Amino acid sequence: MKRTRSGTRVPTVLGAFVAVLALTAVTPAIVAPARHASAQTQVSTLAELAAVAGEDPRADFGRLRIPAIDVDAAIGTHEVPDGGAMPNPYGPGDVSLYDFESAWFGGTPGGGGNAVMSGHVNYNANVSYAGVRYRGLGVFARLEELEPGDIVEVDRGAKTYRYMVSWSRQMPDESNNAWGSVLSAFVPTEALTLYTCDGVFDPTTLSYSHRLVVRAERIEGIPNRIISVDRITFGISKTNHPVALAAAQDYPVEAIYAQHPQTGKWLVYRPGAPAFTQTLLGNLQIGSPVLIINGAFPR
Repeated sequence: MKRTRSGTRVPTVLGAFVAVLALTAVTPAIVAPARHASAQTQVSTLAELAAVAGEDPRADFGRLRIPAIDVDAAIGTHEVPDGGAMPNPYGPGDVSLYDFESAWFGGTPGGGGNAVMSGHVNYNANVSYAGVRYRGLGVFARLEELEPGDIVEVDRGAKTYRYMVSWSRQMPDESNNAWGSVLSAFVPTEALTLYTCDGVFDPTTLSYSHRLVVRAERIEGIPNRIISVDRITFGISKTNHPVALAAAQDYPVEAIYAQHPQTGKWLVYRPGAPAFTQTLLGNLQIGSPVLIINGAFPR
């Protein structure tokens, strides 16, 4: 199916966790004379766009890097007033980081909370800073390929913040309760939420039926290998991320259990299980005792 560029409109904040995401097409106008090429020039890949005009100078927050899908993109900050719209990324190759006025939503890489970013899956419009027409895939065209365990990095100044993908899901473009939790700043550990258009494209409204959402949590510590001698192995985690701990083992991990640091309740991470059952995500601590179930042993 051929996709056409469409823009992303806002979650509208109504009280605590009410968010509505609607999609409308927006074609940015040329706001300045072309610096490197004629406005009639058309390019169809991000590499061509970078060769012609570099990156949008407004995307100056830092960089987003996702090696698994070859993303290395500039990040631009976009303010979102309470009840207002989430602006489009500046163009096909940069990523929007949303600075919400409401304390209920969002966060900042390295600063806690849930940093929410969006990028285009494709684009068909003039690129204002470059003075060219772009028609092709956007920076998040391969977002659907991400899997639990993939690394996402954010460079900000001299620091790099590392995250690991824990889940991805397709969501309707308007779903108040679901989007409230996805955008919520109140996450157990610092998180990164990436999203783009997905689903069926409607040429009459120039919009997509769904969004693809990917959640990653910040990795702290160094994921360590815990030697298994039986089906149930006891060890100490040297990372806060159960997905990273599972990936560090040289045997198939069926489950990781650890107690909640405050309540003492047993929590679990099971590779491949639905996100809502992964109670250990965000609650594992460096130094926590863990029980790992080795899937290679018979039950």
